[in-house]
Amino acid sequence: MASICGKLTSCVPSFNKTNMLRFIIGAGGLAAYWASGPVAAAFTMLAGYAYSKKLDGNRVVPMQAPARPLDPSVYLFQPKGQAARIRNDGNSCAFSSVLWNLANMPEILGELPLAIARRLNQIERLADPTIQRILQKRGPLQLADFEALRIALIGYEARPECKELLSLLQLHDLIREFQTTDEMLGARVNDFRTIIYRMDPTFEATGIRMGDAHDIFMHLAEPIFRNSRLEQQFHFTNNLGNPSRVSNWGHLELPLNPDISIADTMLEYLNTCNGQFNTAPQLLALNLKRNDFTYVEGKENRWIPTITMLFHPVKPSDTIQLGPDYFRDRRGARYQLVGVSRRLEGRAHYDATWKRPGGQWYYGDDLNKVYSISSEEARKTAAQGYLFFYRKIS
Repeated sequence: MASICGKLTSCVPSFNKTNMLRFIIGAGGLAAYWASGPVAAAFTMLAGYAYSKKLDGNRVVPMQAPARPLDPSVYLFQPKGQAARIRNDGNSCAFSSVLWNLANMPEILGELPLAIARRLNQIERLADPTIQRILQKRGPLQLADFEALRIALIGYEARPECKELLSLLQLHDLIREFQTTDEMLGARVNDFRTIIYRMDPTFEATGIRMGDAHDIFMHLAEPIFRNSRLEQQFHFTNNLGNPSRVSNWGHLELPLNPDISIADTMLEYLNTCNGQFNTAPQLLALNLKRNDFTYVEGKENRWIPTITMLFHPVKPSDTIQLGPDYFRDRRGARYQLVGVSRRLEGRAHYDATWKRPGGQWYYGDDLNKVYSISSEEARKTAAQGYLFFYRKIS
């Protein structure tokens, strides 16, 4: 049945595979009613509907209504099985480590199409016929519209109002490709560099940032969460002892403390700065400060920054419990570890571990294969983690 739908959708572009399947279900139900009566018709339609839900897969559809109507085809999946392998091209490991975790986060997958929809009003004045046709479309925007926008905006990428939107469309295309392939080339993963550099030209200028998984992740996550329902205020006391606040969606940089657990490190940090979120974030992205920056004297009396990674093992926490004192709405929250990005000691190389729905952990290294690991192996890997991702579970 799926192959029949694929052939029909290639002839009728306005239908995605699921919509075409539901059309066939309706027609089949009418035929069954005519041939065998209402009981057979009901059975046919229920079986077909169940199959269509299976075909929809594990699409991540956010609770927030999009700025423009969006077809289900634009929403990304959170696959349940093993992720695609990535083949290293000599300079892609940090990007690979981030991609494996990005593609496993429903918070990211659900917000990315919405972030694109929120920015469509920024390009309303462009006179491009393809862009205007899509913006004036009455029905929901489909995957084909996203692809046409991405191609059309390449000719306008120098314009400030187009840079971020084009980068988000390319990120959407990259993650979608990653979710539908068995292996991705490192050269394709390195398109992250182009996406980030367009939004921040200083990114490519420094080799330190270019190979840093935390910097890569933040450049991709910030435009997705900005002005979203997940963005909120984080209140704290600054270094001068004055109350302050910043926009935040759940990202914190924590000191490296090998003597206590990640959970205790976070609690100690929040207590020290009197940190409070407005409400519990859906996702926590915790960055351990493993970078030791020093400066060496270069030519013409210029000081050049160098970086030393600190590889002291830490005590990873499977869960983090935050009481009501850390949230202004006075509701506590519990978080579970679902992903880690790690830089290997003695090597300028990153790998990743992530937890799929159902509880299975996986390990990814773009010099080797992707394979499943036990929770104990995941915990050992996390001891030298650099980026920790926690999902709110209660």
